[in-house]
Amino acid sequence: MPTIFRFDGLRVIIYPNDHRPAHVHVRGAAGEAVFILHCPDGPPTLRESFGFGGSELNRIEVPARWRICALNGERSMAVTERDVRQAEKKMEELRASGFAVSARYDRRAGRVVVSLNTGVQIAFPAQLAEGLAGAAATDFSEIEISPAGLGLHWPKLDADVYLPALLQGVFGSERWMAAQFAGARSRSRGKTAAVRDDGRKGGRPRKISAAS
Repeated sequence: MPTIFRFDGLRVIIYPNDHRPAHVHVRGAAGEAVFILHCPDGPPTLRESFGFGGSELNRIEVPARWRICALNGERSMAVTERDVRQAEKKMEELRASGFAVSARYDRRAGRVVVSLNTGVQIAFPAQLAEGLAGAAATDFSEIEISPAGLGLHWPKLDADVYLPALLQGVFGSERWMAAQFAGARSRSRGKTAAVRDDGRKGGRPRKISAAS
């Protein structure tokens, strides 16, 4: 599951379709931030932030599971106002490409439909995304959008999709994507073999028109 753990009303997330250096997303009711872990050389550092103030970010202590990444037992990241401004700028740069303002599941089409602030609407088959494949249609109905509009969360599945990666065609981890590609290639080979076999048999039989 993408949710690693929860603490102080915050949710710590690793998006399956987000392939950047070791990091976590910390999401609250009105804000979200990204922290680089720097394992095992030191404490996490703030990279992106939205909706959190400096004092709030400084109150985020390194949870027990992060301590393997802490240097000399440090628990505080000592975020400065300059760090906050830089992190907010980086988040705004990500949002400039478009962020979600609404999301819904179209049961008839079997697709998740996401509307962006730019007026663009994207849709993708739910079964393509890691964490969503194999789930019942009823589990897709409730979708939460992260405060910055860059993350989608399905509470019933505890599944998350990172929108910037999704816009680049990344639906899951490298292993997941490789498996999906291998499956598509296998299906394609199967179709090719069927056509070849049909050709050896002289092709499909002609349709006989009924006498008028």
